[in-house]
Amino acid sequence: MAALGDVWIGRLTFALGVSLALAAGLAAMRGRWLWAGLLAAVCAAASPVAGALLGLAALSAALARRSPRALLTLAGPAAAVVLALAALFPEGGYEPYPIRSFAATMVVVLAFLSALPRAARLLRIGAWVYLLACVACLAVHSPIGSNVERYDEWHAYFRAHTPPTLVVWGKNDYIFPSEGAAPYNRDLSDVETHLLDTGHFALETHGEEIASRIEKFFSHGA
Repeated sequence: MAALGDVWIGRLTFALGVSLALAAGLAAMRGRWLWAGLLAAVCAAASPVAGALLGLAALSAALARRSPRALLTLAGPAAAVVLALAALFPEGGYEPYPIRSFAATMVVVLAFLSALPRAARLLRIGAWVYLLACVACLAVHSPIGSNVERYDEWHAYFRAHTPPTLVVWGKNDYIFPSEGAAPYNRDLSDVETHLLDTGHFALETHGEEIASRIEKFFSHGA
């Protein structure tokens, strides 16, 4: 259901990564360790975030069962792919992780722990591992954080450097409403904005039109 929800809101790569992570976990549960490792690597290639979450799940299983097998089979291949991607495509910055977001996460995790039966050892360990990972994200600058916290930085860059910009937006998008295009028109002096009669999946419904506008935009700047 979570993967279907991600598809619905447009997070297709994460949805694919989650599905592959579930397949890797199922393969590990059935003792098909080679398939589990391969699926873990493909999961991280599809979505590094899904690969990182799979690694946390593998660490939780290894601690609960006092065996490194899940860690080596699932987290190892996922970590190798994530590290390779980070080396090949350095992000060049970090995402701030607001203390309020961390506090909300901590409250949810503690509530989850309080509701678990004592026999649910694996889930208890998993909850603590996830909470410790969130503490690490709070303490160490990384690309994992909140995009919202960087919006002011992005628009400050736009105001200072005014790069030529093409904005193509679905005016019926209920996830990112078309009002979100207004700050670009405000902060950029050289901006071309098009509000299309479509919703969140603009590339699926108006792919050819968007591609044509991109080609024209770059040809004018050449």
